[in-house]
Parts: sequence; C-alpha cells; structure tokens
Amino acid sequence: MPISTAKTSDIDVLVIGAGPAGLMACNALAKAGIGVRIVDKRPVKVAAGQADGIMPRTMEVLQSYGLADRFLEQANQLHQVAFYNPNPKTGGIEDIQDETTPYPFEATLNQGAIEELFLDSMKKYGIEVSRPVSPVSIQILRTEKHSADPDAYPVRVVLKHLDALEGHADSEVVHAKYVIGGDGKHTPPESGRLPKFLFQELIHGSESRSISTWKANKQTTFGVLSTG
Repeated sequence: MPISTAKTSDIDVLVIGAGPAGLMACNALAKAGIGVRIVDKRPVKVAAGQADGIMPRTMEVLQSYGLADRFLEQANQLHQVAFYNPNPKTGGIEDIQDETTPYPFEATLNQGAIEELFLDSMKKYGIEVSRPVSPVSIQILRTEKHSADPDAYPVRVVLKHLDALEGHADSEVVHAKYVIGGDGKHTPPESGRLPKFLFQELIHGSESRSISTWKANKQTTFGVLSTG
C-alpha cells in the first residue's frame, strides 16, 4: 500500500481536467503570467476527437493566443453546409459566411490536434499536464483572514496520483486561490467531479464562515468552479 504522507504546494489557480476547456483556460492564465497548474485523470491525452467543429469567433480567440495559423494549417475549412431535412427558408443549403470576422467559415480539426496546440503553447511557459491525477476532496476556508487577504489560498484540494508506486505517496495537498473544474458535464461521480452545491457556495458564500467540504463519493452535477 502507498504511504499516506502527502506533499503540499501553493498555486494561484488549479485547473482540473485537461480537455479543450481546461487547456484553453490554463494556457490563457499562463500567458497572463498567473501561476497555474493543470491535472487530469487520464494517463494520456485523447488521440482523436469528439467535438471537432470550430466556429469563427473561436478562431478569433485562437488568433489572440497566436495559435490560429497553426490551427488553419491542419484544419479543413467548411464554407457551406448541406441540411438533409427539408428547410423551406434556406432550400437545404445554408451559407455560413460572416463578413464581420477574418475567418468567414467553420473549420474542423480533431480534438486531439486541437489539444496539442494548447499543450505545445503551455510548454513555452514550463507547464505540462500532471497525469493521471484526480481530486479526492476539496475544502473552502471562509475565515475572515482568508476573506480579507488577497494573498491567501482559501481552497484546499487533495489530489490522488492514480499511478503511484507501492511504497510511494499517492496523494498531495494543493492550496489554491482559485479552482477551475473543466472535466466535463457528464463525468460519473466516482471519478472525482466537483459539485454544483459547492459552486453555489463559492458564489454566494460571503454569509458563511464555516469550512465547506466535498469528497469524491458525493453525487455531482456541475463542472465549473470559480471563487470570483
């Protein structure tokens, strides 16, 4: 059995989930000079994809991070879409061009390749995904000290290393100012998703001075956290 001794660390933002949403958030924070760490329960990134369509406004966001050119080198551009259900308004063909954007088309590229854009960009800032790592519990400290001090780390997250060798610590404690849950809407409860009630407490928690605690065996329905 792995020993229970856990190392501890402080970070401005902890991102849980290294899909497109988590990777984009992590890359944006790193580019802004904010201390950030990202973890994911999967041992490797996805090879192919699930949602592969990228809209013009998303390409504009990629451009703002300097990633649009590489994306377009690999992507397929889609300038028209054929709808096979009868549509009297469009006659079955809909032009999706938009003159208000520098990218007047949709583009398709598999999710694995899109994630690779962010992974390579993050490496420039010395950041890589910690794998396979899953949250076990989370606590939000609501004392006056934590509320008044902008340098405090009020969120305590226990992470479990799923590939820990026998005789080595399999858990660690991370103290963060913010936690972002980007691990998807339908992840099963046992995988360590973060709960809706906790999100509500983070947003409306100014009236509470207790410690809010969540453990991974609780039923959960929400995937995004913010202490702002």
